[in-house]
Amino acid sequence: MKLLMESWRSYLKELENTSEVPLPKKFYISIRFSDSEFAAKAMADLEKNKVEKVVGGPGGESDLVGFSDNPSNFMQFHGEQRGATIVMPSQDFLDINNNVAKVEYNNVDFLTQDGLKILFRLLEKNQNVEGAERIIRIIFGSAYSQVTSQILKQTGGPETSKYDSKIHSVLNDYPYLKERVAQAWMDNLDSINDLDSFTEVVYPAFVEWGKMMSQGMTRKTSFPRTTNNWHEKTVDTISEPVMKEILRHGIINAASGYKDENEWVVDSNILNIPSSSILYIAGPTMKTKKLFQQLKKGELPKQYKHVLKYEQDKMSMIFKLIEKYGLDNKYKKIIVTDMGTFRDAKAKWRKRERELNSLTPHEPYSMVAE
Repeated sequence: MKLLMESWRSYLKELENTSEVPLPKKFYISIRFSDSEFAAKAMADLEKNKVEKVVGGPGGESDLVGFSDNPSNFMQFHGEQRGATIVMPSQDFLDINNNVAKVEYNNVDFLTQDGLKILFRLLEKNQNVEGAERIIRIIFGSAYSQVTSQILKQTGGPETSKYDSKIHSVLNDYPYLKERVAQAWMDNLDSINDLDSFTEVVYPAFVEWGKMMSQGMTRKTSFPRTTNNWHEKTVDTISEPVMKEILRHGIINAASGYKDENEWVVDSNILNIPSSSILYIAGPTMKTKKLFQQLKKGELPKQYKHVLKYEQDKMSMIFKLIEKYGLDNKYKKIIVTDMGTFRDAKAKWRKRERELNSLTPHEPYSMVAE
């Protein structure tokens, strides 16, 4: 198992004092549940009361396993990409898992620890050059005119905003910039532990890119100089303090999109599941609660047996898996959910969520004090 860097472990140790981190009553994690060959490993792990990180699965190649303390996790993911949801008593969970930390979405130094591993996890990107390039695209993409104008003014940059839109254009449109920054990021992964050290890696790569562009060359091929040389002017405008604030804003902006998930992580590719947990399995989609109960008891009326064959087969598959892996003896309770009733409830939940989001004001960018 790939170990996390010492700085990350030190931070996790600080969080072991749960008096400063409110402990929720329950944790939630959604998992695969099916009889397919693809899910065989997940089912075998479930029998052993654990969830193991799937290479190439959600979260990319990061060895962090994430879970949530927000009940809305159930509404978002249950029965969609994953076939089951585990609801775990939080204290029982903490008793059998080490180094558990809650994601701090507004703490840029937390997000940049260990080469921004937690951001790879949140954005579900692999921790390699390709994944880093995609994240840089997201970070730089948030440096639009209003943001860069505020940053320039607050870092002592030009008082006018004539460079604002051009900064956005250069950071997002010019060839090979994100590729070069991503490569520098991966080459110096072990030295990145906070925003300062990340800036110290990104900024020299940005400056070097500017020099190469001014010479009409890139790493892969020649690239003709533009007639207005906006990339040169932009490199001169973006000082290291300006780049640091662009990175700060971009990282927090990227992470904030997942804030509602209230995610926690363990520093392992294995998450241990307490036997006191309840396993909810996404069952058949039925038109009425009565039909669902009849299907569970094997008492479905004859007129429905043909038209609901798929639903019968799904319920049969679920019962066979529960028996095969002895899940009814591994967990406190197993509940098969009627996805017809669940989806109706989910539609109402999403409608209410949209209504609440429309009432939430959006705050303008402001620099975070050191």
